[in-house]
Amino acid sequence: MRELVISHYKEHKSEREIITMLKLSKTTIHDIISKYRRTGNVKNLPRIGRPRATSSRQDRVIQRKAVYDRRIPAAQIVADVKDHFGVVVTPQTIRNRLHEVGLYGRRARKKPLLRRQNKTKRLIWARERKNTKGSAWDEVLWSDEKKFSLFNSDGRQYVWRRPGEALKEECLTPTVAHGGGSILVWGCFSAKGVGNLVKIDEIMTKEVVSYF
Repeated sequence: MRELVISHYKEHKSEREIITMLKLSKTTIHDIISKYRRTGNVKNLPRIGRPRATSSRQDRVIQRKAVYDRRIPAAQIVADVKDHFGVVVTPQTIRNRLHEVGLYGRRARKKPLLRRQNKTKRLIWARERKNTKGSAWDEVLWSDEKKFSLFNSDGRQYVWRRPGEALKEECLTPTVAHGGGSILVWGCFSAKGVGNLVKIDEIMTKEVVSYF
């Protein structure tokens, strides 16, 4: 079919005429003629480099797995690809496929665990004060508590994410301000400076905070 297209082309027929005669798509005819102009033949050229280990369909499956579960390790995707498609690839191949769509393994940022109602309250609070002038904040005291693990590390969690996705919900590691094997401290600051750092030996409540 390629040779037939080129034979008509050599007879100075236009692409439109060839499409009408051969009932092929415009893109197919144009690509065949373009390749002939560029290489002088219509045969498949030898590939450069190693053949790709996965198909486009398998690539999409790999990408969907990483987006669905941001914490899935490359080794697990390797096993899934082998089970579903019978294709054996390396973890580096999986990482390469994810890099092609901008997904890279990054350490998950930690963010306090908030319920939906608390998120809504914080958003309302911020919107109500977005136009507050700087001097008005001089009378505000900012405080928070922090847990430090004493014996066992909380560990590092890595996620697949694109640039700009660091603060997406599925790319975060939620944290809590209390737990066993740790020390809990409370501190504060304002426009006038930093307050004392206090060790907390009980459950943190607003009454406990008011004591300090």
